[in-house]
Amino acid sequence: MTEQENCTSTPRPDVLRDWLICAMVDLSLSAKTISTATGGENAVGRFLSSPGRGIGLSRACDVEAYVRGCAAKENKSLPEISGEAVAKYAAMLEPKASGLRQIQLSEILRCGGCE
Repeated sequence: MTEQENCTSTPRPDVLRDWLICAMVDLSLSAKTISTATGGENAVGRFLSSPGRGIGLSRACDVEAYVRGCAAKENKSLPEISGEAVAKYAAMLEPKASGLRQIQLSEILRCGGCE
Protein backbone atom coordinates (compact mmCIF):
# COMPACT_ATOMS: atom_id res chain seq x y z
CA MET A 1 0.00 0.00 0.00
CA THR A 2 1.39 3.40 -0.91
CA GLU A 3 1.64 6.29 1.51
CA GLN A 4 -1.06 8.18 -0.39
CA GLU A 5 -3.48 5.22 -0.19
CA ASN A 6 -2.85 5.09 3.55
CA CYS A 7 -3.67 8.77 3.99
CA THR A 8 -6.91 8.60 2.06
CA SER A 9 -8.32 5.97 4.42
CA THR A 10 -7.61 8.03 7.54
CA PRO A 11 -10.31 10.65 8.17
CA ARG A 12 -9.37 14.27 8.57
CA PRO A 13 -9.82 15.66 12.09
CA ASP A 14 -12.71 17.90 11.03
CA VAL A 15 -14.63 14.96 9.55
CA LEU A 16 -13.96 12.83 12.63
CA ARG A 17 -15.10 15.75 14.82
CA ASP A 18 -18.37 16.06 12.85
CA TRP A 19 -18.97 12.30 13.00
CA LEU A 20 -18.35 12.30 16.74
CA ILE A 21 -20.77 15.19 17.31
CA CYS A 22 -23.44 13.30 15.37
CA ALA A 23 -22.80 10.08 17.29
CA MET A 24 -22.96 11.93 20.61
CA VAL A 25 -26.39 13.34 19.67
CA ASP A 26 -27.61 9.97 18.40
CA LEU A 27 -26.42 8.01 21.43
CA SER A 28 -26.84 10.73 24.08
CA LEU A 29 -23.16 10.52 25.03
CA SER A 30 -21.09 13.28 26.59
CA ALA A 31 -17.50 14.20 25.78
CA LYS A 32 -16.60 13.49 29.41
CA THR A 33 -18.07 9.97 29.26
CA ILE A 34 -16.14 9.17 26.07
CA SER A 35 -12.90 10.67 27.43
CA THR A 36 -13.17 8.73 30.68
CA ALA A 37 -13.91 5.47 28.86
CA THR A 38 -10.94 5.93 26.52
CA GLY A 39 -8.42 6.88 29.19
CA GLY A 40 -8.10 10.62 28.79
CA GLU A 41 -8.75 13.70 30.86
CA ASN A 42 -11.28 15.56 28.71
CA ALA A 43 -9.26 14.92 25.54
CA VAL A 44 -12.50 14.56 23.59
CA GLY A 45 -13.91 17.81 24.99
CA ARG A 46 -10.76 19.69 23.97
CA PHE A 47 -10.84 18.09 20.52
CA LEU A 48 -14.49 19.06 20.01
CA SER A 49 -14.15 22.61 21.30
CA SER A 50 -11.16 23.59 19.16
CA PRO A 51 -11.78 23.31 15.41
CA GLY A 52 -8.05 23.55 14.65
CA ARG A 53 -7.05 20.88 17.16
CA GLY A 54 -6.17 17.41 16.00
CA ILE A 55 -6.37 14.13 17.86
CA GLY A 56 -3.83 11.32 18.03
CA LEU A 57 -4.47 8.32 15.84
CA SER A 58 -4.52 5.84 18.73
CA ARG A 59 -6.94 8.06 20.67
CA ALA A 60 -9.14 8.42 17.58
CA CYS A 61 -9.23 4.63 17.19
CA ASP A 62 -10.13 4.19 20.87
CA VAL A 63 -12.87 6.82 20.62
CA GLU A 64 -14.34 5.28 17.47
CA ALA A 65 -14.28 1.78 18.96
CA TYR A 66 -15.94 2.94 22.18
CA VAL A 67 -18.67 4.92 20.37
CA ARG A 68 -19.37 2.07 17.94
CA GLY A 69 -19.56 -0.30 20.92
CA CYS A 70 -22.13 1.97 22.57
CA ALA A 71 -24.12 2.01 19.34
CA ALA A 72 -24.03 -1.78 19.11
CA LYS A 73 -25.43 -2.04 22.65
CA GLU A 74 -28.39 0.03 21.43
CA ASN A 75 -28.69 -2.04 18.23
CA LYS A 76 -27.70 0.97 16.15
CA SER A 77 -25.30 1.12 13.25
CA LEU A 78 -23.16 4.22 12.75
CA PRO A 79 -22.11 5.42 9.30
CA GLU A 80 -18.58 5.44 7.99
CA ILE A 81 -16.44 8.45 8.80
CA SER A 82 -16.57 10.36 5.52
CA GLY A 83 -17.83 13.82 4.69
CA GLU A 84 -20.80 12.65 2.65
CA ALA A 85 -21.90 10.01 5.17
CA VAL A 86 -21.54 12.46 8.05
CA ALA A 87 -23.62 15.11 6.26
CA LYS A 88 -26.44 12.56 5.76
CA TYR A 89 -26.15 11.51 9.40
CA ALA A 90 -26.36 15.14 10.56
CA ALA A 91 -29.45 15.74 8.42
CA MET A 92 -31.16 12.74 10.01
CA LEU A 93 -30.29 13.89 13.54
CA GLU A 94 -30.85 17.65 13.34
CA PRO A 95 -34.56 17.53 14.28
CA LYS A 96 -33.85 15.68 17.54
CA ALA A 97 -30.95 17.91 18.66
CA SER A 98 -31.18 21.06 20.74
CA GLY A 99 -28.98 23.90 21.90
CA LEU A 100 -25.30 23.75 21.02
CA ARG A 101 -25.56 20.33 19.37
CA GLN A 102 -28.29 21.60 17.03
CA ILE A 103 -26.08 24.54 16.06
CA GLN A 104 -23.18 22.15 15.44
CA LEU A 105 -25.32 19.85 13.30
CA SER A 106 -26.56 22.85 11.30
CA GLU A 107 -22.94 23.85 10.66
CA ILE A 108 -22.10 20.33 9.47
CA LEU A 109 -25.04 20.52 7.06
CA ARG A 110 -24.05 24.01 5.90
CA CYS A 111 -20.62 22.84 4.80
CA GLY A 112 -21.95 19.55 3.40
CA GLY A 113 -19.66 17.36 5.45
CA CYS A 114 -16.66 19.58 4.63
CA GLU A 115 -14.75 16.95 2.74
